[in-house]
Amino acid sequence: MKIIVTGAAGALGRAVAARAVELGHAVVGIDRVEDPAGANSGNWIICPNLAEPGACDRAIEQAVEQLGDIDAVAHCVGAFAFATLDDASPEQWSEMLTINLMSAVVTIRSCLPRLKNGATIVAVGALAAQYAGKGMSAYAASKSALAKLIEATCAENRTRGIRANLVLPAIIDTPQNRLDMPDTDPANWTSPGAIANVVCFLLDPLSSAINGASIPVSNPAR
Repeated sequence: MKIIVTGAAGALGRAVAARAVELGHAVVGIDRVEDPAGANSGNWIICPNLAEPGACDRAIEQAVEQLGDIDAVAHCVGAFAFATLDDASPEQWSEMLTINLMSAVVTIRSCLPRLKNGATIVAVGALAAQYAGKGMSAYAASKSALAKLIEATCAENRTRGIRANLVLPAIIDTPQNRLDMPDTDPANWTSPGAIANVVCFLLDPLSSAINGASIPVSNPAR
């Protein structure tokens, strides 16, 4: 398969790209920073802002030039900000909506004309979209909107056989989360590798019976 992974410099994006390569797929990573592995080879594209249509189109077109026909897209772009409804500023709301929703809107719109019939899309949502807690209003709202975007994408592309699904992590065991939550036991978190296994399964034709689903990936797993 030929796969685009956005947010490929993040902990989850790196895990998805690495797992896809292990499975024998051709992968192009897209992120706003250099390849953290230092390779910076032809399979890496820098895009400063995937929520900006012009920049996104250029990045996706470069990926198509490298890969040819695109079989799958894993959209792993995302950000989290803790703020109660009283404290969240308009700027924080705008940031959450831009990064978590609009980056997916623009990326999917750019990819769809370039995807093969029967292609797959997987985006990374959040369990908070189903069960929002204190301090998660902006974050959860943006991820809830992302879930509806994926449902609509699924419905609008059935005639082409294009599937779209969403995974819903809770707390991912990343170095940054360990720094931010030093008093929380990471044994209860989910590793990027475990989530990447699910993402790659959903990208694969083996999961052809799954479409338009929001799948929790919050079980403690390595």
